[in-house]
Amino acid sequence: MKIGMVTIWFERGQSYLSRTLRQAFLELGHEVHLFARTGGVYGQAMHETTGAWDVQPRFDHPTYEISPGTLLSWARYHHLNAIIFNEEYTFDLPAACKQAGFKTIQYMDYVGQGWKPLLRHYDQLWSATRRTHDLLMSMQVRSDAHFIGWGVPPGMFGDGEGRSTHDFFHNAGWLGINCRKGTDVFLQACALLANVGRPVRALIHAQLPWEAARHVIGAGASLPADVEWRHETVPPPGLYHLGRVAVQPSKLEGLGLTLVEVMAAGAPLITTDAPPMNEFVMPETGWLVPVKEWRAREDPIIFQEAHVAPEDLARAMVEALSTPPEVLAAKREVTAARVREIFDWKVFKASLAEGLGKIMG
Repeated sequence: MKIGMVTIWFERGQSYLSRTLRQAFLELGHEVHLFARTGGVYGQAMHETTGAWDVQPRFDHPTYEISPGTLLSWARYHHLNAIIFNEEYTFDLPAACKQAGFKTIQYMDYVGQGWKPLLRHYDQLWSATRRTHDLLMSMQVRSDAHFIGWGVPPGMFGDGEGRSTHDFFHNAGWLGINCRKGTDVFLQACALLANVGRPVRALIHAQLPWEAARHVIGAGASLPADVEWRHETVPPPGLYHLGRVAVQPSKLEGLGLTLVEVMAAGAPLITTDAPPMNEFVMPETGWLVPVKEWRAREDPIIFQEAHVAPEDLARAMVEALSTPPEVLAAKREVTAARVREIFDWKVFKASLAEGLGKIMG
């Protein structure tokens, strides 16, 4: 089967999701073509074509906006059977493709207000989290919603080389709208740890430099003592092994890619006690911080933001600092077992094959 995938080919989450789906389809024996649109961060257009993004066959579109005619020409030229849209927020493209006879699939873990009548333009909806799948099922018009779960290719995020150099590790990514990765709360919690009796070393890995990040977090933002900000692109297995414990107080996630990577790297994890974070993380594998406040989004996303208090996050971090090495080792073992259970690569591929089989006949 010839499969087309429409995605942003720079944004870490979307490009990784697309690469993972692509690898799974190839292993299932399908031919995969990428339609890579240009995205942007904070008003700057971005598109990557080298390194991890050097994947062929790939068509590079110069803008985020795509005309239906352009997409249909690409699909017809490659004689595609199905087209998968990765977190698509417009509906003219799948509508045109479905009308032209192509099977249309949407990978989605965010749902927008008012989308219900527009989702008819897809033959199938895929989600990797129970939160989104359950919502789609509750809408009662999506009998073709299909839970694919997620999978981690063997060895992709295994333990990195070297020993931990920091007490805590936080992956900030691009920070996200409203600092949804919780980097602002993490910095506030680190500042509260000044009186624990010893220096607390933390490493933040981000996709933008500190001077740019502090304008997103807030003009008054500062790096507490012993907190290192590292701005670089690092291929798997990343830098997760540099922290004894990972801290990801996310306010909102789709799949929560960083959570998957942290767990696959075997790191104990402190995160927010809200879905989808608590779909993956249990007290046996880390620490769940209670939600202090739920806040509606300014954009059309249905899901609200889950905010934790810096004091509660700091309390969990202090508990992690005082946890004996043998208990942390036990958490790592349970994490590794849970990864094998919920991110099994063979099970994931089987879920994709099942979904395709239902609509391709």
